[in-house]
Amino acid sequence: MTHTSRRMHVIALMAALLVPGARASMAQPRDADSGITVYDDVNFGGAAATFRSDIPDLRNVRMNDRISSLRVAPGDRWEVCEDTFYHGRCIIVSGSEIDLRASGLNDAITSLRRVETRGYSRGRDDREVRGAAGLRAWDDVNFGGEAAAFSGDVADLREFRFNDRISSLQVPPGESWEVCEDTYFAGRCIIVSGSEPDLRRRGLNDAITSIRRVSDGRRDGDDRRDGFFPPPQPRGEIVLFDRTGYRGAAQRVRDAAAGLGQFSNQAQSAQILDGDWELCEEPRWGGRCVRISSSVPDLQRLGLRGVASVRPLERRR
Repeated sequence: MTHTSRRMHVIALMAALLVPGARASMAQPRDADSGITVYDDVNFGGAAATFRSDIPDLRNVRMNDRISSLRVAPGDRWEVCEDTFYHGRCIIVSGSEIDLRASGLNDAITSLRRVETRGYSRGRDDREVRGAAGLRAWDDVNFGGEAAAFSGDVADLREFRFNDRISSLQVPPGESWEVCEDTYFAGRCIIVSGSEPDLRRRGLNDAITSIRRVSDGRRDGDDRRDGFFPPPQPRGEIVLFDRTGYRGAAQRVRDAAAGLGQFSNQAQSAQILDGDWELCEEPRWGGRCVRISSSVPDLQRLGLRGVASVRPLERRR
């Protein structure tokens, strides 16, 4: 048996024996049928292992600090972190990551876990979400195209890759839902009940980014100008510096900032004073985003092209 073959055999054995719910595989499937499949080389090459349950310490299966690419099963989202027990720098991944050098996590992942998506289902058409509870949405008018169903509030539809895509929707009898242009129920919002076969009539076609169920007391067309305000958002405090090592000019941020003005793309280091934060390449939390829970002396290692917007996040439990 060659050295490479022995190594692959050991990985498979350790994954099978030491971690319940983990299955190591030397095959290279086009997509994992469920869970997350990780590879020790870029472009889905080298040894592979598939995990369907949380792994707080990849050292137990000899896969820590080795992962260079990965695939996530359709509909799943996973958090991958530098340190054990989901500490250090973490990012949320879905779909495929062909080369983790782009995110600064190549050969650096030590723990991973599934991000819960309860209350969400998705299908290629209406048949696959028919009968689902809550709001149903389609990416084409007249209830056509890809469909998704949501039974709970979603502050940011980018998490499900369904933002700025909804063209028609349907709400169950007796329910009312608020749909909004921006994350966290900001921007222009309308209240919908019943069916909306063509959101072009409402001026929100391909523009919805957050949704939530509302009480029956709300009127169709209400917005914050009518005295309605979104619930409290996470709070925190972060200081951005235009030089590495927490030096140079600084900008302090305490709430979500959809833009950083003249400081946009100037930050080179970030000092967290309170909370967890999301840093994004583009304004309004667009582009690639990275979650950080500790100060970062050199933001280049995050793999971001720049920092144009930031916001505090709910603390991990």
